[in-house]
Amino acid sequence: PFPTEQAIEIIEKQLGCSLKETFSEFEDKPIAAASIAQVYSAKLLRDGNEVAVKVVRPNIQEKIKRDISLMKKLAIKTERYFLDAKRLRLFDLVDEYESVINTELDMHVEASNMRQTKRNFKKNNLLYVPEVFLEHCTKEVLVMERISGISVDNISLLKEKGINLKLLSERGVEIFLKQVFIDNFFHADM
Repeated sequence: PFPTEQAIEIIEKQLGCSLKETFSEFEDKPIAAASIAQVYSAKLLRDGNEVAVKVVRPNIQEKIKRDISLMKKLAIKTERYFLDAKRLRLFDLVDEYESVINTELDMHVEASNMRQTKRNFKKNNLLYVPEVFLEHCTKEVLVMERISGISVDNISLLKEKGINLKLLSERGVEIFLKQVFIDNFFHADM
């Protein structure tokens, strides 16, 4: 995790106001931290909705730019000396990855993807997609409905709760296949 003080600075700068003007409660400790962003629990001031506030890591774009540059240099050298790398178009693959990772850094895109996925599953009860509060979303901040559940990788708790793992797996595959083959729109954060 990165320091909460930095997260608050980013949120306030992005929203153009203090936390107290948007949230009645804001937990100091992140509930999740990943490579691109960190997530906090909060409550919206205007209606008391419990939300998750996703904040893009500070300076992550510079780090990614540096890493991509290194990957491109390695791809060029690898393609020069290995036919398989050239055949697989390694440099083009890195170029495509750069495009994807830069899109993932934009929380407007993430919000849009969530809303599209929600529309795609409107008449299907296999997947619940949290509401996005667009008025509080920016390029570096995403505010969405906070939901609770059991992580799919917590097998022991799923078994303890009597979850049918075979049915859960089948539904996961069905959700994936619907996104890819019916909707032609895949959102990985199921």
